[in-house]
Amino acid sequence: MKTAALLLALAAPVLAQSLHTPAWFIQARGLLEAGRPDEARATIERHLAEAPDDASAHYLLGLVHERRGDGVAARTAYEAALGHDPTLAEAHDRLGFLLGQAGRTEDAITRFREATASSVPCASMS
Repeated sequence: MKTAALLLALAAPVLAQSLHTPAWFIQARGLLEAGRPDEARATIERHLAEAPDDASAHYLLGLVHERRGDGVAARTAYEAALGHDPTLAEAHDRLGFLLGQAGRTEDAITRFREATASSVPCASMS
């Protein structure tokens, strides 16, 4: 599985053209799935230096922080994603999950409701 994810990351530029998904996103997602979160984070941060308002990048950064076990940083990244695109269903969902883990049940329920109401997938993932 990790080998396939790494191959995906390396093939990102070619896949991006055919899938209409940015190469940086495919590469970062592949690195994350290959168990290389630090490299994924570096890819995302390079992109965010060029496009700080990209909600998809903040969302993916949240996934990286979750993978590394940093729930606080993940929540911050998901909140940033929602600040740029409040309809991003995945960010509401992940934020709801983390809020629930933190014992903030009512806030979690609100986020899950927002996720359901939004039903708009991450633009870079569609």
